[in-house]
Amino acid sequence: MTFNHANGWLWLILWTPLCLLSLTASPGQAADKTSGFAQESVIAHKPRVLLIYSYHSTFPTSPRVLAGVRSVLPSAEVDLDIEYMDTKRLLDDRVLDLFYQSLSYRLSKIKPYDLILTSDDNALRFAEQHKASLFPDTPIVFLGVNNLEYARSMNGVADITGIIEAPSFDQTITLSQQLFPQRKRFWILVDNTPSGQGDLASLTQIISRFPTLEFEVLSLADLTWNDWLAGIAG
Repeated sequence: MTFNHANGWLWLILWTPLCLLSLTASPGQAADKTSGFAQESVIAHKPRVLLIYSYHSTFPTSPRVLAGVRSVLPSAEVDLDIEYMDTKRLLDDRVLDLFYQSLSYRLSKIKPYDLILTSDDNALRFAEQHKASLFPDTPIVFLGVNNLEYARSMNGVADITGIIEAPSFDQTITLSQQLFPQRKRFWILVDNTPSGQGDLASLTQIISRFPTLEFEVLSLADLTWNDWLAGIAG
Protein backbone atom coordinates (compact mmCIF):
# COMPACT_ATOMS: atom_id res chain seq x y z
CA MET A 1 0.00 0.00 0.00
CA THR A 2 1.32 3.45 -0.83
CA PHE A 3 0.16 6.96 -0.22
CA ASN A 4 0.84 10.42 -1.61
CA HIS A 5 -0.70 13.84 -1.31
CA ALA A 6 -1.75 16.67 -3.63
CA ASN A 7 -4.21 19.57 -3.64
CA GLY A 8 -5.19 18.98 -0.04
CA TRP A 9 -5.99 15.35 -0.65
CA LEU A 10 -4.17 12.29 0.59
CA TRP A 11 -4.29 9.40 -1.89
CA LEU A 12 -4.62 5.94 -0.43
CA ILE A 13 -3.88 3.30 -3.07
CA LEU A 14 -4.86 -0.30 -2.47
CA TRP A 15 -2.25 -2.84 -3.41
CA THR A 16 -2.43 -6.59 -2.98
CA PRO A 17 0.33 -7.91 -0.69
CA LEU A 18 1.83 -11.34 -1.24
CA CYS A 19 0.82 -14.01 1.23
CA LEU A 20 3.34 -16.78 1.71
CA LEU A 21 2.11 -20.30 2.11
CA SER A 22 3.57 -22.44 4.85
CA LEU A 23 2.75 -26.13 4.93
CA THR A 24 4.22 -28.64 7.35
CA ALA A 25 4.46 -32.37 7.06
CA SER A 26 2.06 -34.50 9.04
CA PRO A 27 3.50 -36.67 11.83
CA GLY A 28 3.26 -39.68 9.55
CA GLN A 29 5.20 -37.94 6.82
CA ALA A 30 7.84 -36.78 9.26
CA ALA A 31 8.27 -40.34 10.50
CA ASP A 32 8.64 -41.59 6.93
CA LYS A 33 11.87 -39.64 6.56
CA THR A 34 13.56 -41.44 9.44
CA SER A 35 14.09 -44.64 7.49
CA GLY A 36 15.54 -45.32 4.07
CA PHE A 37 12.76 -47.79 3.15
CA ALA A 38 10.00 -45.34 4.07
CA GLN A 39 11.75 -42.56 2.19
CA GLU A 40 11.91 -44.69 -0.95
CA SER A 41 8.16 -45.32 -0.62
CA VAL A 42 7.49 -41.57 -0.42
CA ILE A 43 9.58 -40.91 -3.54
CA ALA A 44 7.89 -43.71 -5.44
CA HIS A 45 4.49 -42.24 -4.67
CA LYS A 46 5.02 -38.49 -4.54
CA PRO A 47 1.94 -36.52 -3.52
CA ARG A 48 0.15 -34.87 -6.42
CA VAL A 49 -0.77 -31.21 -5.94
CA LEU A 50 -2.77 -28.91 -8.21
CA LEU A 51 -2.21 -25.16 -7.91
CA ILE A 52 -5.05 -23.07 -9.39
CA TYR A 53 -4.25 -19.42 -10.03
CA SER A 54 -6.99 -16.81 -10.31
CA TYR A 55 -4.77 -14.95 -12.74
CA HIS A 56 -2.37 -15.69 -15.62
CA SER A 57 1.25 -16.80 -15.73
CA THR A 58 2.64 -13.29 -16.33
CA PHE A 59 0.67 -11.62 -13.53
CA PRO A 60 3.23 -9.92 -11.25
CA THR A 61 2.65 -12.16 -8.23
CA SER A 62 2.41 -15.46 -10.13
CA PRO A 63 6.13 -16.34 -9.94
CA ARG A 64 6.31 -15.21 -6.32
CA VAL A 65 3.41 -17.43 -5.33
CA LEU A 66 5.06 -20.36 -7.10
CA ALA A 67 8.38 -19.65 -5.38
CA GLY A 68 6.62 -19.65 -2.01
CA VAL A 69 4.88 -22.92 -2.76
CA ARG A 70 8.07 -24.53 -4.05
CA SER A 71 9.95 -23.46 -0.93
CA VAL A 72 7.82 -25.84 1.13
CA LEU A 73 6.77 -28.30 -1.58
CA PRO A 74 9.97 -28.95 -3.58
CA SER A 75 9.76 -30.79 -6.87
CA ALA A 76 11.83 -33.65 -5.46
CA GLU A 77 9.04 -34.43 -3.02
CA VAL A 78 5.83 -33.28 -4.73
CA ASP A 79 4.41 -33.44 -8.25
CA LEU A 80 2.93 -29.99 -8.82
CA ASP A 81 0.60 -29.10 -11.69
CA ILE A 82 -0.63 -25.56 -12.41
CA GLU A 83 -3.82 -24.19 -13.95
CA TYR A 84 -4.42 -20.52 -14.76
CA MET A 85 -7.98 -19.16 -14.68
CA ASP A 86 -6.90 -15.77 -16.08
CA THR A 87 -9.84 -14.07 -14.35
CA LYS A 88 -7.87 -10.90 -13.62
CA ARG A 89 -8.24 -10.03 -17.31
CA LEU A 90 -11.61 -11.56 -18.12
CA LEU A 91 -14.29 -12.79 -15.74
CA ASP A 92 -17.77 -13.85 -16.85
CA ASP A 93 -19.94 -16.96 -16.79
CA ARG A 94 -18.68 -18.16 -20.17
CA VAL A 95 -15.04 -18.00 -19.08
CA LEU A 96 -15.78 -19.89 -15.88
CA ASP A 97 -17.79 -22.53 -17.73
CA LEU A 98 -15.03 -23.10 -20.29
CA PHE A 99 -12.43 -23.41 -17.53
CA TYR A 100 -14.66 -25.89 -15.71
CA GLN A 101 -15.18 -28.02 -18.81
CA SER A 102 -11.48 -28.05 -19.66
CA LEU A 103 -10.36 -28.90 -16.12
CA SER A 104 -13.09 -31.52 -15.71
CA TYR A 105 -11.94 -33.29 -18.87
CA ARG A 106 -8.28 -33.30 -17.83
CA LEU A 107 -9.11 -34.55 -14.35
CA SER A 108 -11.01 -37.48 -15.87
CA LYS A 109 -7.83 -38.58 -17.69
CA ILE A 110 -5.25 -38.38 -14.89
CA LYS A 111 -4.68 -39.68 -11.38
CA PRO A 112 -6.52 -37.83 -8.61
CA TYR A 113 -4.71 -35.07 -6.76
CA ASP A 114 -3.86 -35.29 -3.08
CA LEU A 115 -4.20 -31.54 -2.50
CA ILE A 116 -5.68 -28.52 -4.25
CA LEU A 117 -4.03 -25.12 -3.71
CA THR A 118 -5.89 -21.98 -4.77
CA SER A 119 -4.36 -18.54 -5.19
CA ASP A 120 -6.60 -15.48 -4.73
CA ASP A 121 -10.37 -15.16 -4.40
CA ASN A 122 -11.66 -16.42 -7.75
CA ALA A 123 -9.74 -19.68 -7.61
CA LEU A 124 -11.05 -20.42 -4.13
CA ARG A 125 -14.64 -19.68 -5.14
CA PHE A 126 -14.29 -21.91 -8.19
CA ALA A 127 -12.78 -24.81 -6.22
CA GLU A 128 -15.30 -24.49 -3.40
CA GLN A 129 -18.31 -24.30 -5.72
CA HIS A 130 -17.20 -27.28 -7.81
CA LYS A 131 -15.61 -29.37 -5.08
CA ALA A 132 -18.32 -32.02 -5.18
CA SER A 133 -17.90 -32.66 -8.90
CA LEU A 134 -14.17 -32.02 -9.37
CA PHE A 135 -12.44 -32.68 -6.04
CA PRO A 136 -14.91 -34.61 -3.84
CA ASP A 137 -12.27 -36.27 -1.66
CA THR A 138 -9.44 -33.77 -1.95
CA PRO A 139 -8.62 -31.09 0.65
CA ILE A 140 -8.32 -27.47 -0.49
CA VAL A 141 -5.80 -24.97 0.90
CA PHE A 142 -6.28 -21.35 -0.15
CA LEU A 143 -3.92 -18.38 -0.03
CA GLY A 144 -4.07 -14.71 -0.89
CA VAL A 145 -7.81 -14.28 -0.32
CA ASN A 146 -8.88 -10.63 0.01
CA ASN A 147 -12.54 -11.10 0.94
CA LEU A 148 -12.14 -11.68 4.65
CA GLU A 149 -15.79 -12.50 5.29
CA TYR A 150 -15.76 -15.16 2.60
CA ALA A 151 -12.53 -16.63 3.91
CA ARG A 152 -13.97 -16.78 7.43
CA SER A 153 -17.06 -18.54 6.09
CA MET A 154 -14.80 -21.39 5.01
CA ASN A 155 -14.03 -22.18 8.66
CA GLY A 156 -17.00 -24.50 8.90
CA VAL A 157 -16.44 -26.23 5.55
CA ALA A 158 -14.84 -29.67 5.71
CA ASP A 159 -11.49 -30.13 3.95
CA ILE A 160 -11.00 -26.40 3.26
CA THR A 161 -8.53 -24.17 5.08
CA GLY A 162 -5.96 -21.51 4.28
CA ILE A 163 -4.61 -18.03 4.87
CA ILE A 164 -5.92 -14.58 4.03
CA GLU A 165 -4.30 -11.37 2.92
CA ALA A 166 -4.27 -8.97 5.84
CA PRO A 167 -3.59 -5.45 4.49
CA SER A 168 -2.44 -2.95 7.10
CA PHE A 169 -5.08 -0.32 6.32
CA ASP A 170 -5.51 0.77 9.94
CA GLN A 171 -1.77 1.22 10.48
CA THR A 172 -1.30 2.96 7.12
CA ILE A 173 -3.98 5.56 7.82
CA THR A 174 -2.59 6.11 11.31
CA LEU A 175 0.91 6.58 9.91
CA SER A 176 -0.36 8.99 7.25
CA GLN A 177 -1.99 11.10 9.97
CA GLN A 178 1.33 11.26 11.80
CA LEU A 179 3.24 12.23 8.65
CA PHE A 180 0.61 14.63 7.25
CA PRO A 181 -1.51 15.84 10.20
CA GLN A 182 -2.95 18.67 8.09
CA ARG A 183 -4.50 16.25 5.58
CA LYS A 184 -8.10 15.39 6.41
CA ARG A 185 -9.42 13.99 3.13
CA PHE A 186 -8.50 10.69 1.47
CA TRP A 187 -9.00 9.39 -2.03
CA ILE A 188 -9.28 5.62 -2.09
CA LEU A 189 -8.12 4.41 -5.51
CA VAL A 190 -9.30 0.89 -6.31
CA ASP A 191 -9.95 -1.29 -9.37
CA ASN A 192 -12.87 -3.60 -10.16
CA THR A 193 -11.12 -6.93 -9.56
CA PRO A 194 -12.39 -9.23 -6.79
CA SER A 195 -9.13 -8.55 -4.94
CA GLY A 196 -9.55 -4.81 -5.17
CA GLN A 197 -13.21 -4.95 -4.15
CA GLY A 198 -12.36 -7.30 -1.29
CA ASP A 199 -9.74 -4.86 -0.02
CA LEU A 200 -12.23 -2.00 -0.37
CA ALA A 201 -14.78 -3.91 1.73
CA SER A 202 -12.15 -4.50 4.41
CA LEU A 203 -11.12 -0.83 4.38
CA THR A 204 -14.73 0.32 4.59
CA GLN A 205 -15.15 -1.63 7.82
CA ILE A 206 -12.44 0.35 9.60
CA ILE A 207 -13.20 3.85 8.27
CA SER A 208 -15.45 4.56 11.28
CA ARG A 209 -12.34 4.46 13.47
CA PHE A 210 -11.26 7.76 11.90
CA PRO A 211 -14.24 10.11 12.42
CA THR A 212 -12.18 13.26 11.76
CA LEU A 213 -11.23 12.14 8.25
CA GLU A 214 -13.20 12.29 4.99
CA PHE A 215 -12.91 9.43 2.50
CA GLU A 216 -13.91 9.32 -1.18
CA VAL A 217 -13.70 6.26 -3.43
CA LEU A 218 -12.49 6.47 -7.03
CA SER A 219 -13.27 3.07 -8.48
CA LEU A 220 -12.59 1.68 -11.91
CA ALA A 221 -15.84 -0.23 -11.44
CA ASP A 222 -17.57 3.06 -12.29
CA LEU A 223 -14.89 4.98 -14.19
CA THR A 224 -12.84 4.45 -17.32
CA TRP A 225 -9.09 4.95 -17.06
CA ASN A 226 -9.46 8.35 -18.77
CA ASP A 227 -12.20 9.40 -16.33
CA TRP A 228 -10.07 8.20 -13.45
CA LEU A 229 -7.04 10.20 -14.62
CA ALA A 230 -9.19 13.25 -15.28
CA GLY A 231 -10.61 13.05 -11.77
CA ILE A 232 -7.13 12.99 -10.27
CA ALA A 233 -5.91 15.82 -12.47
CA GLY A 234 -8.90 17.91 -11.49
